[in-house]
Amino acid sequence: DPDVLDTWFSSALWPFSTLGWPDDTKDMREFYPTDLMETGFDILFFWVARMMMMGIHFTNRDRPLEERVPFRTVYLHAMVRDEKGQKMSKTRGNVIDPIDVTSKYGADALRFTLASMAAQGHDVKLSMERVEGYKHFGTKLYNSARFIFMNLKDFEMVKIDEGLLSIYDRWILNRLNAIIKGVNESLTNYRIDEAANMIYHFVWHEFCDWYLEFSKPFIYQNENWEIKNSTLSVLVNVLDKILRLLHPFMPFITEELWQKIRPLIGDEKETLALALFPTTDWSEEQVPDIDREAIRKVNTVMQIVQMVRNFRTEHKVESSKRFLLFVSRNLGLNNYEQMALIKLANIDSIEVISHRPEKSFVLPLVESNLELYIKAEGIVDIEKERQRLKKELEKAESEMESLKRRMVDPNFLSRAPADVVEATNNKFEEVNKKVERLNSLVNEIENMS
Repeated sequence: DPDVLDTWFSSALWPFSTLGWPDDTKDMREFYPTDLMETGFDILFFWVARMMMMGIHFTNRDRPLEERVPFRTVYLHAMVRDEKGQKMSKTRGNVIDPIDVTSKYGADALRFTLASMAAQGHDVKLSMERVEGYKHFGTKLYNSARFIFMNLKDFEMVKIDEGLLSIYDRWILNRLNAIIKGVNESLTNYRIDEAANMIYHFVWHEFCDWYLEFSKPFIYQNENWEIKNSTLSVLVNVLDKILRLLHPFMPFITEELWQKIRPLIGDEKETLALALFPTTDWSEEQVPDIDREAIRKVNTVMQIVQMVRNFRTEHKVESSKRFLLFVSRNLGLNNYEQMALIKLANIDSIEVISHRPEKSFVLPLVESNLELYIKAEGIVDIEKERQRLKKELEKAESEMESLKRRMVDPNFLSRAPADVVEATNNKFEEVNKKVERLNSLVNEIENMS
């Protein structure tokens, strides 16, 4: 039919018709051919292939083929489906309106959710729980920045002085450089989900959960202004790099926060979008020995804090109950570094001891060649704790036996859905580990009696 034209014909001309073709325009010379085309796999033949053919046929006929193709790389994004993995349709009633989502959770949260789930070769199963979780991530970032801003009275940004860095400063700066390197590599390889998740883990679990807490004894003291100012400079420096890394994923909150620190860092760019994206030539092999030793010490500090917290949880010790922590060797921390450990572990003090005290719990840190000792007196009633642990052990053993019977039941295995069977197996493994741990705790406390 002479009156019918291929629906995709005009779309196929898009890469060059938008630049003034067929005229020889400045835009055409400057922007054609381009580099990257991003689209969905479902229109690869309908659109992408046609753009390639039209570009080769109509443009730069006197030039080599590589100067006639409209783009060199095609990035196929994931398809966004509902949380059950079904295609969205009005018939099913499962369409998620991005306007509604952004109204409730914000554009940054939705944008980061899609980026963090954009694994190559996998569809995005979009759930509101994930979007809400990343909204909390934005709140966490905002609150951490607010904490820093609140402590910047009389602050003067200084160039980082190696001689004033604590072990925690050295640790976070090395972790920051590792993340900068990893994010750049992931983005270069179009692993957008990897880049987003690296930043998320670093901001939440390393910067907020650990470094901000480590920094408090250094910035709350007024005895040594140089150390205080140095720590604040590291905080501002790391926050600046975080905001730059995160800006492509969460542009609104990062822009707002960056404008507050722009005067401090002296960046002349008016917006974060124009500021330089962080790069680094850092490599793990070239980390100086002084930094390696600092990283080793910080890992030991974090293990101690986690062990003490686990001890409180396992033995139902209230957080208000502070106690003396004995250690089997000197930790090599200065005063402020040790204060940070004491605060995070929520203990009274630390004392080096050459032997295990009587009636004490032992918390071994094998990798750090270290043992922690906590005296039971005044903290745990040994007899009551023994009875409590035995009851908990009996309950866990009963649950494990019930799960074991279920796992060998032919009716259950043949009739239950695969995901239910898998969940039962996982639950059995979880309870089995709990039984092993409770046996260990019972044996330890019985040896004290």
